[in-house]
Amino acid sequence: MREAIFKYLNRSVFYYLSGTFINNIGNGVFTLITSKIIYDQTNSVSMIGLLIIIQNVIAGTLNLVAGHIADKFNSKYIAIFADLIQAVAVLTSLLLINSEYRLLSLLLAMIFINLAAPFFRAANFKNVSEIKRGRLALGSLNAVRSSLNQGGQLIGVAIATPFIYYKWYFGALLLNILSFIVSAVCTSQIEIISLNEEKIIPKSKTSNLITDWKIFLETLWRQWPILIILIFTIFDYLAVNVVNLMEIKYSVKILHNVAWMSIMDGCFAVGSVLSFVLVNRLSQHLSFKALIWIGLFIQGLGFTVLSQANNVGLTLVVMWVIGLFNGTSITLFQTSLQLNLNVAIHGKISGFRDLLVSLSMIALIPLFSKLIDRSVLTGLLSLGLILILVAIVLVIIARLPKFKRIRLKEE
Repeated sequence: MREAIFKYLNRSVFYYLSGTFINNIGNGVFTLITSKIIYDQTNSVSMIGLLIIIQNVIAGTLNLVAGHIADKFNSKYIAIFADLIQAVAVLTSLLLINSEYRLLSLLLAMIFINLAAPFFRAANFKNVSEIKRGRLALGSLNAVRSSLNQGGQLIGVAIATPFIYYKWYFGALLLNILSFIVSAVCTSQIEIISLNEEKIIPKSKTSNLITDWKIFLETLWRQWPILIILIFTIFDYLAVNVVNLMEIKYSVKILHNVAWMSIMDGCFAVGSVLSFVLVNRLSQHLSFKALIWIGLFIQGLGFTVLSQANNVGLTLVVMWVIGLFNGTSITLFQTSLQLNLNVAIHGKISGFRDLLVSLSMIALIPLFSKLIDRSVLTGLLSLGLILILVAIVLVIIARLPKFKRIRLKEE
């Protein structure tokens, strides 16, 4: 136990994880308060869904460029710059939060945050595999990072409750600004190591966006199991977005108290925080093809149970289980991508994955927004059945011979 703790005290790992944790505290506060303000002023889940669509349209148009930039330039400094841009965006909203332009200021802040976010995600995805981490395995770092993402969100949700009750919106945005600044400072302290690996994608003298992506897609086509993994990652992110969509209406209409919204979100986050324990245990004993479907299947069962429940205790337990297996599934998919493709194209992998997620959210979020507006229980049942069906498809696909080569451990 003591030896495991010291692994995480590596200077670069400490700063990387600290920045991740603090950044998500601010985001947890901002996301929940923004959703509450928008719902109060529009009384519509569809409006929140529209904002998710706008975010994904912005991200979708920038993901290809972001992946290319992250691979071509220093990903550490790209992440820092993206954090600072997001801090400035929230500062603009802060200056207008107590005016009649409150809603407009929040919308503008969300737009600018989502302009910078694709660059941060692509750079951060690449940083994970390049960071100086000593004896710490990549899968373990991914698992702890995923847990701290949700741990930060959990604390953010806890902090958000008094902010919502007393309408301290100025303080909430100030906290979010500080979180972006601290994240940038922490990222500046991490040490990146140069990996001496043979490049899968050669860099031509006239390397440009179109050429790089053409070669990347050819590589991905040859390694089609990775392409399948990328496609199926979208369903974990769909689950997260539907959770964000349904919590407000579920807490009001089914549990009859908006205060349960924060607690539901907290239970989901606690589950995700604990996912690193499950990831480490499962990856030590099972192959990737045996694990690829489990996370989505359990999430599907969870959403199906939620669609039939109106009991607070059962709801909170199920939210915890969904969070646990959502975090587990995302970590397993991410680690498999990082370990089975060269670090030279990790920026593009992140950009392409996020592009697929954005396009799918643009197509699916309007559907789920309307379903939840009509009946939150129908929306949850539909998602549950979709995830179970997807898991069954993955069970069949994972039996193909090429999936035996997918690694979850470093050699």
